[in-house]
Amino acid sequence: SYKPLDLGLSINLISSIAVDGNGNIYIGTLSNGLFKSSNNGVTFAKVNGSLENVNVIDFQTQGNKLFVQTDNSILMSEDGGVSFENLTSNLNISNITSFELVGNNKIELLTDSGIFKSEEGGNTFSEVNLKVLTNLMTDIASDSQGNFILSTKENGLFKSEDGGSTWFNLGTNLEAMSLTSVEIDKSNDNKIYLGTENGLKISLDGGATFSDDTNSELKVGTIIGLDFTKDNRLIVKYGNDSKIAILNQSGVSSTIKVNGEDSGLITTNAMGDILTVSSEAGLFVSIDGGLNYQKVENEGSTTTLKGVVSLSSNSNSL
Repeated sequence: SYKPLDLGLSINLISSIAVDGNGNIYIGTLSNGLFKSSNNGVTFAKVNGSLENVNVIDFQTQGNKLFVQTDNSILMSEDGGVSFENLTSNLNISNITSFELVGNNKIELLTDSGIFKSEEGGNTFSEVNLKVLTNLMTDIASDSQGNFILSTKENGLFKSEDGGSTWFNLGTNLEAMSLTSVEIDKSNDNKIYLGTENGLKISLDGGATFSDDTNSELKVGTIIGLDFTKDNRLIVKYGNDSKIAILNQSGVSSTIKVNGEDSGLITTNAMGDILTVSSEAGLFVSIDGGLNYQKVENEGSTTTLKGVVSLSSNSNSL
């Protein structure tokens, strides 16, 4: 049985979801700022102030600290979003491609002006000297040991094993490919997923070698972006018609469909069993790990899950 779902939201483009050390749930949106729930997701209230009507691209939590990525800054709050400090106000950057937050207060930023790192939780940043054109950098990921992997459009894959101080090319013959995104498995540092303009590639040996994913729909075409759910399932956005698939730990791919349509999907985010899908048809939410979805109606509405969105599983495995 399902309880009525009332998110108290009228927006339809969620960019990210996270929970802090106090159990507060945060939802970031594009152009509509940040929302917060202190009652396990029953209702959400908009976080006003410095995040009013800004693009919340991504955010991560570390204990009670909330780090928010906007178009051109990293903001940090230690009071549940009441106030924010701009950690990057002294950096000469106009766009942040991605950021990684790892243990021991390390932050790595991929920007239009290069790579910047902080080992003090963002109090100060230093620029990383890497001989790759900044406009060719596409994504950055970190493993459990604080090592970083950097993907580029034309120069292959780079790795740092000293917190970003020095980098070396993995030399995996990927220079001929245009790399779009990279993610490292949260339970296995040797398992690396690589998005390219020629399908999804996977390494089981820390990036020494890569092979094609065995799911037929992910072998060819452009991988737009990669991300992980909280329970370590890989989210893959791919194709010219903007489809989204989720891979479990066995490598089985499930394609998200909205009212029977698998194209026109914008973003998918997950936090435990809560999954959201933003599509051209609106915002859909599942509270049972993706088995059933319900469209979120206008602000203040109450709806009951009816399984209007389904996942179609494929039998392929890694």
